[in-house]
Amino acid sequence: MSTCSSCLATIFVYQIQIEDTYFLEMTVSHFKRNGHELTTKENILFINESLILDFYDFCKDHMNFATISFRIADEDWKPLHEIEKLIEVQWIDDIIVKKLVTCHIQPIVDINSNIYGYEILSRFSTSDGQSKSPYEVFTAAKTRNRLYALDKLCRMTAV
Repeated sequence: MSTCSSCLATIFVYQIQIEDTYFLEMTVSHFKRNGHELTTKENILFINESLILDFYDFCKDHMNFATISFRIADEDWKPLHEIEKLIEVQWIDDIIVKKLVTCHIQPIVDINSNIYGYEILSRFSTSDGQSKSPYEVFTAAKTRNRLYALDKLCRMTAV
């Protein structure tokens, strides 16, 4: 049984499609020289998330972005420059994995100030204690396809 990346904050394996075989071979050679094993299948390179920033920097210096696309799992292929969005919001995985959410209970009152219910508000912080707004957290979760995992964390914390 495979793990759904939207259910858990699993490590992404990026599939990188490089049209130019010379650039593909150059990339594999560069990373192997630096002690990293990469898997390839035809013109597709499989890279763990821990190496994706190094790969992206390497591409900026040596390759034409127009000939490179990426995807995660069976998602649609996207242009390589869009990978920056996923890299920028990696912090959301830390919030989910480390369960950095706090719940606050707020009463719901009617016009006569009678309490007729409660709502639970989720608030988030990073490992270093920095507060993150719910909007920022849910936007990051959506970008990284982690909405279900974040929602589950909020519900379980509330319970």
